[in-house]
Amino acid sequence: RARVPYLDITGEIGVFESVFARHAEAAKAGVPLLPGVGFDVVPSDVLAAALAAALPGAVRLQLAFRGFGVSAGTARTMLEGLPKGGAARVDGKLVEVPVAWKTRKVPFPDRPRLAVTIPWGDLSTAYRSTGIPNIETYMAMDPSHVSALRWARGLLPLAGLSPVQSLLSAWVGKGVAGPTPEERARERSLLWGRVEDGAGRAVEGTVETLEAYTLTAETACLAVERVLRGSVKPGAWTPSRAFGPGFLESIRETRLTLPEGVEGAGAGRRSVARKG
Repeated sequence: RARVPYLDITGEIGVFESVFARHAEAAKAGVPLLPGVGFDVVPSDVLAAALAAALPGAVRLQLAFRGFGVSAGTARTMLEGLPKGGAARVDGKLVEVPVAWKTRKVPFPDRPRLAVTIPWGDLSTAYRSTGIPNIETYMAMDPSHVSALRWARGLLPLAGLSPVQSLLSAWVGKGVAGPTPEERARERSLLWGRVEDGAGRAVEGTVETLEAYTLTAETACLAVERVLRGSVKPGAWTPSRAFGPGFLESIRETRLTLPEGVEGAGAGRRSVARKG
């Protein structure tokens, strides 16, 4: 009604779905809606779009990330979402799956790590950016933490009770400080993705970029600047659809690495980086 552009740094599937449902309304009002302009989900969305372009007709997408530390706000959001369980995109539909549904060894840019499925925002955004009907999202996690999550599956619904949420929120407030400025300057965020088509061909790629909270500040500001310049059409968009796969080239100390070809990827690798 106010005809004001909307941007946020959410990573929650429900928020993405509700915003994308208003695409026609936003287009009619002449304003862009652009959720997820931070670490959720700029680097993973751009990676997904680049992989989909490298393998047209892909039917499966897997995305994974390795971050460093969480703020109290992020921790509270994660705890609030625990009772909802896991999620995946299957045949184009969002479906519920058990917490810690699948694990896999992910070849991140620095080294392989165990990763576990989580209900990450790309289950909403990557589907709209790529049209790929089957999507799983993973986070690097210590094996002991994966085991603990699976052991606690039956108890997780209790985490949705108000008294339990209050206790957990108080614990987060006292015990979670988030990464320090020195840690944010030192640490890196690592992402990996893989697409497959019906013929068994696959393409993998990686992104190495700034620590998640530092990246969020920079990508959010860049997104606002582009919206203010009128570079984003009216409607509801993902980052890659609003700005194109080249958006990561605007971010300092960021590298997107992809194979040069779908078949015979050994021919070489293509890297795009900006050291700033």
